[in-house]
Amino acid sequence: MNLTSVYRKIRAVFFKQNEIDGIKLLKSDTYLVSYPKSGNTWIRFLLINYFLNPNRNKINYTDLEDFIPSIHKSTAEQINNLKGFRIIKSHFVKNEYPKIIYIVRDGRDALVSYYYFLRDLKHFEGSFEEFYNSRSFGDIGDWDVHVRAAIDYQETHPEKIIIVAYEDLKNDTSAIFKRVIKFLGHSIDLDVLNLAIDISTFKTLKNMQKKGGVSIENKEVDFFRKGLSGQWEEYFTDEMNTDFIQKSKDLLEMFGYKVNT
Repeated sequence: MNLTSVYRKIRAVFFKQNEIDGIKLLKSDTYLVSYPKSGNTWIRFLLINYFLNPNRNKINYTDLEDFIPSIHKSTAEQINNLKGFRIIKSHFVKNEYPKIIYIVRDGRDALVSYYYFLRDLKHFEGSFEEFYNSRSFGDIGDWDVHVRAAIDYQETHPEKIIIVAYEDLKNDTSAIFKRVIKFLGHSIDLDVLNLAIDISTFKTLKNMQKKGGVSIENKEVDFFRKGLSGQWEEYFTDEMNTDFIQKSKDLLEMFGYKVNT
C-alpha cells in the first residue's frame, strides 16, 4: 500500500469521526437536547431572539428550522449549509456533540404533553393510562434513562454540557438564561436579553400559534398546549405514579420535583 492510499484511509477515518448522521461537526456547534415536550421549542425561540436574529424580525414557527434546525426534521445537507454560530436541536445525548444545552422537565408532565402531541399526529389513540402502560415512546425511551444519560455526561464532561430545568427557566427566565449565555461563552447584553424574553413568552408564542397554526405531517398540532407544572397529577393513577417513582425517585428529588406514593 503506497503513502497516498494510507493518507486517503486516514483522511476518510478522520472525517467520518468528525460527522454524525451525515452532519459535519464543528467545534463551535451547540446541540439543544431534551426529552420530548420539555420546553425545547420555547428555548429555541429564546436562543434565536438573543443570538440569531440581529434585525429583530418577527419569528414564526415556520422559521424555526432556518435558525435552529432539528436533526429530526431538517436534512443533514440543510444543516451542513448553515453558516456561522450553529445551534441544532436533537432529542438524544451523544458524546460526539461539541456542546449540549440539556433541558429537563418533570418527566410526568413531559409525558402528558407528549401524549397529546402524539394524539394530534394520530400516532396514538386511547387514554393516557393506555399510553403510559404501552410504553409508546418510540426511540426516545423512558424519561429516567434519558435524563441519566445527560447527568452521566455532565460527570465526565462538565465543561461541555449545561443542564437547565424547565421549571427554573419558567420561574426566573432572566437568571437561568444568563447561565446559558455564559455557558456558550458569550457576553450578556441586558437590552437584547430582556427583548428576547419579552417576545418569547409562553403567552406570546401560544397566541402566535393560534393565529398561524402549526402543522406537522399535514396535521394541526398544539406545541403550547398548557405548559403547566404539576399537570401530571390529573392524569397519573397511584399505580402509574408509584411505577414512575420506583425508577426515577433520585432524579425527581435531584431536581426538586414532587415525590409521593
